[in-house]
Amino acid sequence: MDALTLILIAVGVLAVGAIVVLGILEVRRNAAAKRGSAVPRPDAPAPTPRTVDEQPRAAAATAPAAASVPAASTPAAKAPRQAAAVTADQRRALARLTIMNASFARATACVVADCEPADIEALLEAGMLVTDETGTRLDLTAAARGAAAGSLAPDEARNARVRHAEHFIVMGEEAVAARAADKQKAPGGVDAPAVVMFLEERPHFEAAFSFLGESGDLAGELFRLVDAVGWGHAIQLEPPRAVVWAEAALRAARAMRDRALERDALGHLGGAHTDAGAHADALACYEEAAAISRELEDRHNEGRFIGNAGLARHRMGEPAKAIEAYETVLEIMRELGDRPRQGIALASLGQAVADTGDHTRAIGYFEQFLEMTLQDGDRRASGVAAAHLGLAHKALGDHAKAAEYFERQLQVAQQFRDLPAESHALGCLGDASLELRRIDRAIQCFTRQVDVAQLLHDAHTGARAIGRLGTCHLAADRASKALECFEEQLQVARKVEDREAEGQALWNAAKVVHSRGQVADAITRASAALPILDEIGSKDAAAVRADLAAWRT
Repeated sequence: MDALTLILIAVGVLAVGAIVVLGILEVRRNAAAKRGSAVPRPDAPAPTPRTVDEQPRAAAATAPAAASVPAASTPAAKAPRQAAAVTADQRRALARLTIMNASFARATACVVADCEPADIEALLEAGMLVTDETGTRLDLTAAARGAAAGSLAPDEARNARVRHAEHFIVMGEEAVAARAADKQKAPGGVDAPAVVMFLEERPHFEAAFSFLGESGDLAGELFRLVDAVGWGHAIQLEPPRAVVWAEAALRAARAMRDRALERDALGHLGGAHTDAGAHADALACYEEAAAISRELEDRHNEGRFIGNAGLARHRMGEPAKAIEAYETVLEIMRELGDRPRQGIALASLGQAVADTGDHTRAIGYFEQFLEMTLQDGDRRASGVAAAHLGLAHKALGDHAKAAEYFERQLQVAQQFRDLPAESHALGCLGDASLELRRIDRAIQCFTRQVDVAQLLHDAHTGARAIGRLGTCHLAADRASKALECFEEQLQVARKVEDREAEGQALWNAAKVVHSRGQVADAITRASAALPILDEIGSKDAAAVRADLAAWRT
C-alpha cells in the first residue's frame, strides 16, 4: 500500500470520528427528535470545503474506532468524500507531477502526468492541487507532494521527465516558428510573446536542460532543446548561461557523431562567447566550424564562418586580419551568387578599412554596398549603407555630405519604424547639422531623439540627447534654455549612473553660469566635474583644469 493511500485512510478515520462526536451532541440537544434523523435542515449552512491535508484536530482526540452515523449527516464528511473520489489512476498521475518543482499550466500537467484534463480537475477538487491567483498555474500542496513522491517508481519518474522535456522542446520549437512568422510580418519587431513565455516557464526549460544533460542517452533531445532555446531564438539567456547551454549542445552533437550538427553547435557557441565578450574563444569556434564546413564541402557555411572569424578578429583589434577574412568571404559569396552576404562582406570590409584610418578607401566599399542594395530593392539595407557612408564622410570632415546620408538613413528607419536605427540617425544628423550651423534642424533631431530614447527605455542616450539640445541652445545664444537642459541632463545622468554624461553636464553648466558672471557657482560645478572627467579619461579634463585655475585667480 503506497504512502498516499495510508494518508487518505488516516484522514478518513479522523473525519469519521468527528462525525460520531457531532452526531452525539446533536442527539443530546434534540432528545425529542426521531432516532436516526441526522439529515441537515434545508436552511442549514453549506459544508465548508476542506483540503485533503487539513486535520480535524478537535475530533481527533476523542474519535472512537468506528461509527454508524451516515456520512452525509455532517459538514465534516466533505473532505473524505472528496478524497474517496480520487481514483488509483489519478493518484498515479499526482505522483508523476512531483517531478516538477515549479508551478505549471494545465496542458503541461496532462502531458507530464499522462492523464486527461478531467483527472487534473479531480485532483484540484480533492485539494491535492492548488491554483495561483489567476487560476492558470497549478502546483501540488506540500502534503500531497510529500505523500505522492515516495510512490513514484524510478522508471515512472524517468518517463515523466522525458515527457516533460519533450513538451518544453516542442514549446520552444513552436516559439521559434512563431518568431520567424512575426519577423516576416514585421521585421525588427520585439519577440514579446516568446519572452513572456520563457520568463514564465524558465524553471521548466532549465529543469529539462539539466535532466537531458545528465541522462547520457538523450543527446538528440538535448540538441533539439538548445536549438529551440539556447541560441536566443525563443528566449534570451544571460551570456554566461548561454555558453553553458551551447557547450552542452556541442557535446551532444559530438556524442551523436554528426559533423554538420557539430559545426552548427560550434557556430552557436562562438556566438555565445561573442556575447560574453570572449572574442578569442569565439574565434577558435568559428575557425573550427569553417574547417568542418570545408570537410563537408559546404562552401556557403565555410564563407559564413570565415566571416564570423573575421568579425572576431575585428573586435580583437586586428583589422588587417579581419580584412583578409572579409575579402575571402566576398570572393566566396560572389562565386555562389549570394548577394545579401556579398553586401554584408562589403559593409564589413569598409568598416575594417575605416578602422585602419583609410576612410577614402572605405567609402569605395560602402558605395558598392549601397549600389547593390539599390539594384536589389533592399530598402532596409540601403539605410545601413547610408549610415556607413555618413560616418565615413563625417570622419573626413565633410559634414554636408554626411548630413545627406544621415537624412537618407533617417527616412528608411522611419519607414520601417526601426526605433534604434532612427535614434542613431537622429543623433548623427543632429551633430552634423550643429557643425553646419543648422541650429533649428539640430534641435528638431535631438528633441525627437529624446522622445525615441524614452520609447526605447534608453536613458543613457536620452541624457546625451538632452545635453546636445543644451549645446544647440547655447549656440543660438539662449543661455537660460541651455542651462535648463544641462541641469536636466545632470539629473538623468545621476539617476542612471552615467558618469560621462554627469561630468559633461556639470562642465557645460559651469561654462554657462561663468558667462553670466557667477564665478563661485561656476567653480563649484567645474570642481565637481573635474574628478569625474579624470576618472573616465576624458580629453576635456585638461581644459576644465586650466579654466578652473584661471577662474580661481
